[in-house]
Amino acid sequence: MCIITLQFEPTGSHPLLVSANRDEFFCRPSEIAHVWKKSSIIAGKDLQGGGTWLGATFSGRFAAVTNFPAHKALPSASIVSRGTLVTEFLISSLSPENYASKVSRDIGKYEGFNLIFGDRQSLFYITNARPGVEKLNPGIYSLSNSFLDRTCPRSLNAVTKFSQISKLNITTDVLVNTMRDNSELGASSPSRQKNDGERASSAISSSIFMKAIPMKNKETTSYYGTVSTTALIIAKNGDTIFREDRYQKNGKTKARSLVKFQLTKVKQSV
Repeated sequence: MCIITLQFEPTGSHPLLVSANRDEFFCRPSEIAHVWKKSSIIAGKDLQGGGTWLGATFSGRFAAVTNFPAHKALPSASIVSRGTLVTEFLISSLSPENYASKVSRDIGKYEGFNLIFGDRQSLFYITNARPGVEKLNPGIYSLSNSFLDRTCPRSLNAVTKFSQISKLNITTDVLVNTMRDNSELGASSPSRQKNDGERASSAISSSIFMKAIPMKNKETTSYYGTVSTTALIIAKNGDTIFREDRYQKNGKTKARSLVKFQLTKVKQSV
């Protein structure tokens, strides 16, 4: 489980605001967000599968992926890590539209995925669980592990919290704290008719932050939960702030990485 919440306003002062929780096994090896060598990629790095779950570039490109457990690749497929979908777009010179076409041709190489990608002018969504590419209109979106238009309780909670953020003085602290919220979606939230998918997922917690839970496999116990939060702010002039907070199993922050890009200056602190 992962959740990505973003606001896309291509004509606004901040065309893209992103805050995302990565839910994973705490024992899975990865590097905290940094500027990758010999590239302009700002992202964490998955040391097991390769690639990354969310990243950006100094030119304003952005991409993020979640898995789609309900969709399985064909047994005959030569599986490629879903994390490469993000890195390939970030290093590519293809326009978002042309990259969407490329992914559509290669869609069978991956296990189930959701992919959001684009730049300050356009944003796209594609999944291999159904055909087609969706160009996103300006607005607030939250994507978890089902279709973008099938809002689960957790995503609905994230959109509600995100829409309450004042965009006048947006900071990474505000974005990170929003995704650290572990309250359940209250009864006072706007009510509407649920679709079949939402009714089926009604028993799932709506807490945005997922507390670590133990999972036993034979004689070993691994913990699964929100291992990190990423906040991304891309301004109209191209100024970019990329932050990642890493957590211990008790939910406390154990490490933080902050990368700021302004004109030709790059500042990174870990």
